[in-house]
Amino acid sequence: MRTVGVVGRIGCGKTALCRILAERHGCEVIEADRIGHEALKDRRLRAAIASRFGPGVIGPDGGIDRGALARIAFEDEEALEALNARIHPWIVDRINRRLAALRATGAAGIVLIDAALLLDWGDALRCDAVVLVRCSEEVSVARLRDRGLTGEQARLRLGMQDSEEELRRRADFVVDNDGDLEQLAREAARLWTWLQRREERESP
Repeated sequence: MRTVGVVGRIGCGKTALCRILAERHGCEVIEADRIGHEALKDRRLRAAIASRFGPGVIGPDGGIDRGALARIAFEDEEALEALNARIHPWIVDRINRRLAALRATGAAGIVLIDAALLLDWGDALRCDAVVLVRCSEEVSVARLRDRGLTGEQARLRLGMQDSEEELRRRADFVVDNDGDLEQLAREAARLWTWLQRREERESP
């Protein structure tokens, strides 16, 4: 079993790339964002977040109001770091548990870990290869506006993430995603060829 980390700035299309590879090649996909949503349902973690950010982040149903939390965290770098310090160890632990379970079954093939901040986790989560999905800031902003953010909110969130140059320096392969889904599918095919050749080179 090989693990491939898929990183990139918000709006770059990481999840879309993973979906294409899962559909075409049967790759297992672990989505850090989805696990993050599960983390917010954890009672102890929810209490720790409410203690740090105040009762305003608790919704009428007693759960975390993700919109309210995002408005605080993505407008204040210190607040974002405080949130990440609480939630990321939980996410990394669950990803590693999932990987251990897959290995225990004797699973083969490629497991994609869709995690924007994977490179920030260091030795806590190492992958056999790291793929960067990138696009221009203008394209990212347009995609984020389609999700309901304002242009200002989109640029603020992009500004709080690692630069594309830093991510590119640490990646093993770069996927360009400035175009439509057809172009991304072609890039996915190029990536798959690279992954297969890498596998052949590293096989005993």
